[in-house]
Order: sequence, then structure tokens, then C-alpha cells
Amino acid sequence: MSAQPGVNDPDVKILPIKYSDASNDASYAAVIRGIYYAVDQGASVINLSIGQPEIDPYGYIPRSDPWVHDPAVSGTIYYLSDAIRYAESKGAVIVTAAGNDGYQNQPSGVNIDASGDTWPIYPAYTHTGNMLVVASVDATGTLYPGSNWGNQHVDLGAFWDPSNVNWQTSYATGYVSGVTGTIAALRPDLTGDALATFIKSTVQTEPQLEGKLTTNGEISPANAVNAIFTPTITAAASASPGTVTSTSTTLSVGASDLDGGAGLTYAWSVVGPAGAPAPTFSANGTHDAGDTTVTFSQAGSYTFTATVSDGPNRTTTSQVTVTVVPTVSTIVVSPPGAEVADGDVQAFSALARDQFGAVISPQPAFTWTVEGGGVGGTIDATGGYTAPSSGSGGDTVVVTGGGVSQAVSVDVTAPTLTAPGAFIVNPVGVVSSSNFGPNPAWFTIDGVGLSAPLNTGAPVPASYPVEDNNFYHNFLTDGDGGSGTESITYQLAYPGQAPVDIIGFHWWAYSADQPERSIKSADVSTSADGVHFSAPVPMTFYEGSDTPDAGRDYAFQASGIRYVRFSNLVNYGPDTQDKSSFDGLGAIRFLATPAQSIAIAAGSTVGAGSFQPDMEVVGGATYSTTSPIDTSGVSDPAPQSVYQTERYGNFTYTLSNLMPGGSYTVRLHFAEIYWDGPGRRLFNVAISGTPVLTNFDIFAAAGGKDRAIVEPFNAVADARGTITIAFTSVLNNAKVSGIEVLPGGIPAA
Repeated sequence: MSAQPGVNDPDVKILPIKYSDASNDASYAAVIRGIYYAVDQGASVINLSIGQPEIDPYGYIPRSDPWVHDPAVSGTIYYLSDAIRYAESKGAVIVTAAGNDGYQNQPSGVNIDASGDTWPIYPAYTHTGNMLVVASVDATGTLYPGSNWGNQHVDLGAFWDPSNVNWQTSYATGYVSGVTGTIAALRPDLTGDALATFIKSTVQTEPQLEGKLTTNGEISPANAVNAIFTPTITAAASASPGTVTSTSTTLSVGASDLDGGAGLTYAWSVVGPAGAPAPTFSANGTHDAGDTTVTFSQAGSYTFTATVSDGPNRTTTSQVTVTVVPTVSTIVVSPPGAEVADGDVQAFSALARDQFGAVISPQPAFTWTVEGGGVGGTIDATGGYTAPSSGSGGDTVVVTGGGVSQAVSVDVTAPTLTAPGAFIVNPVGVVSSSNFGPNPAWFTIDGVGLSAPLNTGAPVPASYPVEDNNFYHNFLTDGDGGSGTESITYQLAYPGQAPVDIIGFHWWAYSADQPERSIKSADVSTSADGVHFSAPVPMTFYEGSDTPDAGRDYAFQASGIRYVRFSNLVNYGPDTQDKSSFDGLGAIRFLATPAQSIAIAAGSTVGAGSFQPDMEVVGGATYSTTSPIDTSGVSDPAPQSVYQTERYGNFTYTLSNLMPGGSYTVRLHFAEIYWDGPGRRLFNVAISGTPVLTNFDIFAAAGGKDRAIVEPFNAVADARGTITIAFTSVLNNAKVSGIEVLPGGIPAA
């Protein structure tokens, strides 16, 4: 049995065994003896170029043959099937020709088996696991017409030399044997069935061979060699840690090849969350990139693929999935610090961001504390800090959430009231006895401690002078008498709203005909909340002429005053009269400060920071959310809680107590907290009758849901010191989250 031309390798040796005589007549006994001999000599691949219609009757050797010893055979004869089984048991691959009859089907009645293959040619038809049965194909991969074929017992094709017409499948068989021997030399771990399976797995498939061969393809030395040299993953891709709470992790993969892996390169690719920036690698595409540090820019799930290469077409891959968990890294406190007067309250809010600076959703639970060693302020569970009732100094407020803490400083100041002397404070118009100037709002006057019939709380029309006589006496004169230790506290408020800031008061001058109605001195205290008052400041008041309504206006030098208390009053009555009696209290005029700015948290009942609870609005309804709001795109944003509430529908704000004719900037704060896409909410906004927003779409303008946006506009207060802002629905409901009115217009670009 002579070998045919094939692919050779320096480590492949050929053992030629002749099985024919000088006339080229084959002896099947010699074939049987040759197979046994080749196997016993350690042959890895046995090339056969024979064929017969039956497996055994054509030849055998006696069990007594001195060249063969096969203990597995119990009879007295060794057949060809015994030799093939013996080769398989020793791990040898038999490569045999399919035959050159051009058949799969024979005329009816000729050896048709259950599989549909006919003209069974042995030993090809045996088709054991360690056998490769070879057909012949031309240079285009097309089956040669003279080659036998069959999709049950013929495995693969190989090129044949057209000049050797009679050797068609024999020539092809030698080609396959050479390639198989080369692979066996490169991969000695592959033997028998495993080696045959490897050769079949690396064929080059051809459409014209579909259904005619078991592999549908022809032998491919390139594919086989590339597969041999393709790296093998020795340690699957992994990440340490696999669940990341920081910004980076270490990726690793192990691989080897026939050279031990010294020349391998490692390239990492990644599929991450949609729109996420691509992570970066400390090493990639090099031999050293088998271990690399990957750095992320966004939380999410990332699948990494390690491609290990030993050259073109010699690659293998391994994957690992890494989960980057958004972890609280920083807490942003708003405001970042505060100056708070004694007894005053400052609302703080917190926003947790992850290791990449993104707002975490949902937000963690926050715990608020005040560090010891300060002035002794307190803070509630929602971040409401209350300064002590007296004293000055500092406190440190600490908020903790998600295992992270952030501290902010609070400066506590004691409010002071200094006797201003005799000068006029005039924020609205010329002060005179007949024209104090039209006050641009209705006020409710509350004299705490006055007799009930005198504490009317009656509103004063916006166009009516403040010094109306009923205003003076009904709210100032206490008819039940009093002593030097009594005191009366006053506040000034819009109907149904919290008190407004007060900058001073008007005291009538001494009148000779009614000296008991003119106050000579009193102790004056002020407060921001009506609970915590400044230390009393003794004040001596103006003693003027007998002219009715004469007097002076006195100003407070402190700001944020909403309550004023008078105690230990002494009037100008005769010495025989009790000069501390409240019966002699003269007229007082409070001067409400025209608002330098207005900030309203729409839809809120509590407000936030400098933003007051919802007020001065007609129409609409309210809605709120607990979802965190991204304010990163807004310059000077409102506290986050402002964007979490809204007033929606058709509604109008009438903002009063502004400087008549004054120029202001109106900042409208929005966040889409209901709809999940653009085009779902459209509305118009007009300021004092002038359209400023038409078909406004918050989602589209802000770039998404739960994202803050501010729209600024110029506005001028009317003669009554009023600005109106009307919201009109176009599609679904108009809405707003916050409104600011700030002095001065928008600076020119």
C-alpha cells in the first residue's frame, strides 16, 4: 500500500507498505497484514486506496499468521474489518478512497441499503469513527463526475490531478492523509476519532457539495493549520471586581497556543448602555493587555469581549459582563451655607450624586444632624435648621445618606435694632400727613394683644392711603388699660399669607392738647418669626409741635423684620397720670418694604430656601413628585424641591408689592415631571399681557423628563407695583414650578 502525494511536514514520516505484486494485483491478505503492521509500528494515519463490494469475504489471513497478533479476535481468521477495528483501538486514523465509479445510486436491485446509499464500497462503507472517506473535487471545489459520493458515508473532498485520471480518489486520499499527518505531528494529543473529527471540522464548505458529502466541503490545509495555531482560552475573561461601585475595575483573560502564548495579542471591545461614553483601557491591543484596567464614565451594564490573536484568522474570544452600580459619592447641599438670625429657620435640601456626578435615582434616605460645639441650633428630619433664640456664632449642619456625609456651615447672628434718630424713610412716595402714598397691596393688620373688637384684621384697599383714621385707632388703641410691663406686638401680612418684611413705623408727634396720646419713650424689639425677639432697645421719640398728624418715620437698620413689639411705653401725659398706660398709645404707621424680589414655589405649601409657598395665584391645581430633578443644566437653579411641585391648568399670578414702574427680571422655573416625551404638553405664557412663550414644550426645551430649565424675561411693574403672569393651556395643561421676580432687567448680551 503506497502513499500518494500529500502535504508533508518535517515531523511527518512515511511508512510505505506494498500490498500488490509485480503485476499490480492486490492481495487483500497483504492489506490486512499491512494495516496490522502499520499500527504496530505506531502509525498515526493509514492511507488506503482500495475498494471492494463486501468487507470481508474477499480476503483474510489465518490467526496463525506470524505477523499479526490480535487478542480481540476469537476466531481462526483475521478479516479486513478486524484490521480496521484494531487501528481504531490504537488511535490511528484510516483515510480511504470513496471509489471512482461516480455512483451514489445503482440500478434497482443492486445492494441498496436502508440509508439510501448504494454500491457500497468497502472499507469506505465501514465509516468507523476514526475513518475519513475521501471524494475527489476539481480546482473549483466541484465533485468530479467519476468520484463516488454519499451524504452518509463519504466525508470530504480533496483535489485530484487531472493527469492521473485513474487515480482520482486515490490521489485525493493521499492529499488528505498528508494534511492529517501534519496535524497529528503538531497536535499529538489528537488521535483516532478526535483527529478525524478535527479534520472534518476545518473543511472549506462548498455550496456545490451541499448534500453530497457529510461535511459539505473539501479539505483545507489553511483552515486546519489556522485552527491548530488559534489560541486556546486557558482562563475565561473575568473582572475584579465584577460588580463595580467605584469608577474602574481590572479585566483579565488567559490564553495559550503551540508557542506557549508568548506572541499573543489581546484586544478588548465593549458594548455598554445606549449613549454611554466608551470606557477607557490602560492597555489594549498588545500582549500586555491580557490584564488591563478599565475606567468608566457612567453606571450601567457593560459586556466586554476579549479577542486573543496569534495572527490573521487565528483568533478566539471570551466575554465577561461587568455591572457598574451607581453609588453615592457626593452629596450636594443647597444652599451650600447660610447666615441665619437668632430664632430664624433655614431650609436645607440634599441631592446625592454617584461616582460619575450623575443624580442618583432613587435618592437615599438622608439624616440631618448638627455637630456639637456650636451655638446650639437644631435641625429636623427634613433639613429645617432652627437657630437658637439668642447668641451668635456658628453651627455645622451634617447630612448623611448612602454612607456619605456632607457638612455645611451656618453663621448665626443676633438681630440688632439701633435707634435710627429722626429721619424719614420713604420707599414709595413723599411722606406727608395727607398722602403716605398708595400702598400696592391689601394688608391685614394683626395687633397681638389688642382687644378683640379693635383687632379687625380689615384689609386696606391698594388705592387707599395707609394713614386712614380707622387704620390708626382701631388697630392701635387698647381700651382695657395696662401697666408698664405690658407689651403689644404687631405684624403686617397679605390676606391669608405669612407676614411681610417691615422697615419701620410712624409715630405721631407730641400734641399739647392731648399729651397722653403721644408716646415719649418705649422699648422696641423686633423678630423674624414672632417667637424669638431681639433684645429691647430703648427709644425716645420725637416731640413736635401741636400740628395734627405731625410726626416722624423711624427705620429699622436690620433686615428681615416681620414683627415689632413695643413695651414699657411712657407717654407725655401729666405727672399725675400713669404714663405707662396703653390707653394713651398714639398712632403708628408701618411702612411695608416694596419687594426687592419675589420667589414662589408653585404648588408648594411649605416653600424651599428663599422660595415662599404658593401665593397670589388664581386658578389651576397642584401636583408633585418625589423623583430627583437634574438641575445641572441651569445656572443659579432653585432648590430641587421647587421643581418637584407644580401648578397646572389655566391660571394667573398677580405679583404685587413691587416698585411702581420698576424694571424686573422674571425667571420662570420648569421641569417636566409628568409626561415621558416631547409634544405631550404645549402652552402659552404672557407677562402683563405680552406673550413671552408660545406652544412651549418643557420636555423638548430641557432635553428630557425630570430636568430643570429656566426661561428669563424682562418685565416692568405697573403703576400699582404689580406684574401679572398668565398661563394658558394649548395641549394638555400649562404648568410652572417656580417664579422669581428680581430687580433689574436681563443684561444685554
